Amino acid sequence: MLPSRVLRATLLAAGLAIIATGTVHSAPTIPLKVNGRIVACSSGDPVSLAVVNLYETGEMTLSGSDGSFSFSLPGGASRVHLAISHISYGEIPFLEIDSSVTSPIEVCLDELVYEAPALEVFAEAPRRRPAHLQAVEMDAADLSDGALSQADPLYALKELAQVSSGSDFDGRFSINGSSPDANAFFLDGLYYPSPYHLGGLCSIYDASNVGRFRFSPAPLSASAHGATGAVIEVESRDIGDAEDRSDFSLGLLSSSLSGQRTIGDGTMLISAMARRSYIDLLYDAFGKAADVEMPNFYDIQAGVTRVFDRRRSLRLGMLLSGDETLMSTEILSSGYDGASTLSWRRALGALSLSYGYRQTDDSSWWGKAVLGLQPYRSTFNMSGNDLESMGWYGTRGTLRLD
Repeated sequence: MLPSRVLRATLLAAGLAIIATGTVHSAPTIPLKVNGRIVACSSGDPVSLAVVNLYETGEMTLSGSDGSFSFSLPGGASRVHLAISHISYGEIPFLEIDSSVTSPIEVCLDELVYEAPALEVFAEAPRRRPAHLQAVEMDAADLSDGALSQADPLYALKELAQVSSGSDFDGRFSINGSSPDANAFFLDGLYYPSPYHLGGLCSIYDASNVGRFRFSPAPLSASAHGATGAVIEVESRDIGDAEDRSDFSLGLLSSSLSGQRTIGDGTMLISAMARRSYIDLLYDAFGKAADVEMPNFYDIQAGVTRVFDRRRSLRLGMLLSGDETLMSTEILSSGYDGASTLSWRRALGALSLSYGYRQTDDSSWWGKAVLGLQPYRSTFNMSGNDLESMGWYGTRGTLRLD
């Protein structure tokens, strides 16, 4: 039999063992955190939008603007493995990380350098102003719509991409934002600074008398009088344009009569066009107001062409054009009772001699010499208590060789 003290010790040890066995528990699972930052090896700058893959879970994330990334892992893995890639840096396909390390890790990527073989490029230098591609030539038969008075050719230009206009009822236009005054206008080789009637509603060009109409959105030469917008070159009908004809046109603003006749064996052509607005005449006929007179304009153009042979021709041309506006207003005041009258008159004239020549009978190139004389007159009067008048008078001489 065991002594009592040994028995008590044995029973106490057994009891403690039983108590310990009943209170033992497994340690809780603590999530692991992998934190890191990706930088460029050369500069130490953070690399954003790098793709970071975790092999153990298949999870993927992108590095932030400061290059940082983070993964949460279940416990039990002593080591994890990463794959890091970026389009501008070298790839790290397999990187082992000790998951027990709690401090952030830093990974640097080498910048990629792309090399390509040298390339040689050869190209023909374009012309600074390829006028032959920019110029547009229109047939007179196509210039038939869009104007208030017959078919003004300038209205047809509004269909072109380079042309913009502030109003559908205004023949003036702009090229690439330039002023309408930056355009240059020619008729039979002579330059006209302002070819418009009634402030832009129509122009001195009448479709019934147009043989060739050429538009270019850039000056062709110094002969374009410094134009920075467009150049309009119009030539009247000649022997090569049509047979004998007569045309009468009735428009909203004016009426015109035009025609041409060949003489003899067809070596001489006489052409003429006359046009006048008639709203003022109708206004007068139905009883006009005493203080108002409607604006009016007129155009007379004529030419005689003599063809010597297939290589030489001579043309004598003339033009007369005018505008007139008169307005009177009654003024009643303590110091003066009466009327104030405003009037504006403009007249243009031109006399030209053109000689055309080409080297061979079948050549499409024509040389031309134009000698012209262009008188002009413009007056503005304002009368009331006093008469105030302004006027511009002069004559332009032209010698043009093309």
